Amino acid sequence: MRPDETSPVPGRDHRLHPQALTALVGRAAGKPASAQWFRRIENGDGLGLTGVHLEPVLRGRELPRASFPVLLLREDWENPAERALIQDFFNWQAPWLLTLPALSPSLRDRLEHAACARPLAVDAVHRFYPRILNPDLINQALIEAALRRSASER
Repeated sequence: MRPDETSPVPGRDHRLHPQALTALVGRAAGKPASAQWFRRIENGDGLGLTGVHLEPVLRGRELPRASFPVLLLREDWENPAERALIQDFFNWQAPWLLTLPALSPSLRDRLEHAACARPLAVDAVHRFYPRILNPDLINQALIEAALRRSASER
């Protein structure tokens, strides 16, 4: 198995990513960590529901659609190391993120390129992609996945 199938970034120790990502999101949530559930309204805005360590006044609030990152985790973090960690996470999750229907063409293109580093994962879920911008690229990943499966069966 190639390194790109086991690590979000070749050459980096993928075992450290979950702890670092959890710590980053935890710091962003504050102390004590607070979180709130939102129900998406038809226009994409969110209606605040219950949460953890939440001020009662925040229940029932409405936030505009723009308050909710498309990939459910914001990309704009304060320092380059944090942004790189988030990018690594999105690159790792790219095969599954491509199943989301409301991706902009530029984001879908970026995710398709990242997903192809994980051909076996692309092969497992590509039938659920609502749109493919780079069919030749995805087909290359599918061919590579078939070759890897064939090689492992020998």
